[in-house]
Amino acid sequence: MSEKEKALVDQKKLGKIMALLMAVLGLAFFLAYFDTDYMVFMIFPLFALVLAFVIFGQRFILNEAGKSVYDRKKHYLKYFLGIPFYLLALFLMFDLLYLGKIEVIQEDSYFSLRSDKYKEVSIDYRDIEEVAYQKDFRIGKKLNGVNNLKIEAGKFENEDGRYLLYAENNAEAYLLIRVKGLGLVVYGASVKEVESLHDNIDENLLFFS
Repeated sequence: MSEKEKALVDQKKLGKIMALLMAVLGLAFFLAYFDTDYMVFMIFPLFALVLAFVIFGQRFILNEAGKSVYDRKKHYLKYFLGIPFYLLALFLMFDLLYLGKIEVIQEDSYFSLRSDKYKEVSIDYRDIEEVAYQKDFRIGKKLNGVNNLKIEAGKFENEDGRYLLYAENNAEAYLLIRVKGLGLVVYGASVKEVESLHDNIDENLLFFS
């Protein structure tokens, strides 16, 4: 911001707004320290608030001198151009944080685990070395991929090593599949969906053995 622009800004008002934003950010990080899910909930409204202030908030921080030279035509043009960008940015952020799906695609000799936010993995039944059903599974940390309020998909690592995960967030059950040349692949979903895939794998393992 140039000296000329600074002279048109109400520094006290700007300071109060920035202090409020910092307080909200501080609260978000404080809550995230105890439970990371809070941070995921807070990111979207924080992003929306900051972006709205950047695009639309200029007039609210002007002093009397600034208001006297404020160009309303430019102001409305900025609104007209800014609203589509604002809505697009909010949609992309919402999609990243709150949306996603995991699919199981079954074929004759293999099945695939697919996510709309991570690459698909195909598993040949003849390459499966071991299958284990678990109600509880320690996910560990994400190395790459996505981990939002809807799904967890990508490469993860826990105390047993690295693996591929395709799971709904807070899945009821998990299927641990040890695959030749690929390592451990974990699928997580409802009990019904996991048991269905487990039964299908067992049937095909008998068929291909």
